[in-house]
Amino acid sequence: MGEPQLDPSLPPFLRAEQFLRERAQIDLPDLALADETADLLGRVLERINLPYTEGEPSDEWLQTKALLYVGVLAGRSLRSVVVLLRSGYDSEALVFKRRLDEITARVARITDGQHGAQRARE
Repeated sequence: MGEPQLDPSLPPFLRAEQFLRERAQIDLPDLALADETADLLGRVLERINLPYTEGEPSDEWLQTKALLYVGVLAGRSLRSVVVLLRSGYDSEALVFKRRLDEITARVARITDGQHGAQRARE
């Protein structure tokens, strides 16, 4: 695949954005996988049924709720990374990449068999 073919009728700014988008498709083919991952995560999160609970919630309920929240954050962060990379804003995408790293660590703490429920409360 060669260089992107730019539409000369576009204003310079739009032509530059078109170049960055098309260049990202060439240089970063894994962005399609990131899109599919975000879509799949969204479908999984939609299936989670977290009923209202009165009184003290169970450990499982707390962990599910915490994972639901961090799952939504992960999906939004992943989509943000993809949009920024496709637009050529690599350095701006690092903020969301760091958030994804933090989410990964948080999921490990929440799902810890011994202390996960306590960490979900935090």
